[in-house]
Amino acid sequence: MRKNEGDIFSLGNLYVAYRKAKAEAFYENTHFHALAFTKYEQSLDANLRKLRSRLVERQADWHNDSAFIGDHAYLPKSVDCTAWDTNNEGHFRALDPKQDWQYRFNAAGQRASASLRLVVRPTVDLQAVSALWILFVGQLFDATLDRKTSFGNPQLWFRGSGP
Repeated sequence: MRKNEGDIFSLGNLYVAYRKAKAEAFYENTHFHALAFTKYEQSLDANLRKLRSRLVERQADWHNDSAFIGDHAYLPKSVDCTAWDTNNEGHFRALDPKQDWQYRFNAAGQRASASLRLVVRPTVDLQAVSALWILFVGQLFDATLDRKTSFGNPQLWFRGSGP
């Protein structure tokens, strides 16, 4: 390991990265692991020290370990209920959403068509590593981009606010 890698993986940097990862997760409305951060914080220092040890191992394997990386889930993207809305008699709403869906399914005799989005459910450790990457590597990567051809929000550029 080179000296600068050890500096990147310092305990202080991991604390900062953890705080950034937690803040990002807090503002993400589709985040799956809100309770995972609470559990992680119960032994925050021990968990970050364990993470640091794993990152600086000579034969680091964390990038191949699915228990370290996390898993995936499917989020509802949209639900097309038009097949359920063909009844001209109107529809009453039940107070219980499950009961409402069951009623509408039974009345239509078919399922509503749903579209799903595949999302990652990263572990707290992976989110901290991702924040660490953004802090130390992301800025170097961004500095190499051509400002005339690369921009983050093309809609802003088209409005005249871009590069």
